[in-house]
Amino acid sequence: ACGKAVIATRVGGLEEVIKDQETGVLVPPDDVTSLTTAILDLLHHPQKRFHLGEKARHEVVTRFSWPHIAELTLTFYKRVIG
Repeated sequence: ACGKAVIATRVGGLEEVIKDQETGVLVPPDDVTSLTTAILDLLHHPQKRFHLGEKARHEVVTRFSWPHIAELTLTFYKRVIG
């Protein structure tokens, strides 16, 4: 949401929120080598860092905004109620 590149592990629901190499970088859990590589890659490529952060910010603003969530909730209720 802050427009910063994110590196996260593939655990829990993070894979549902972060699109690998689009809105962040996903690495396997307990894989120090992959984490190190991802950190160094973003440190050495500021344009990639910027691009990932911008895409992530856009994704949060559109997919996870309260108006969008409210619309999804109303659609779901209408479908369930009939």
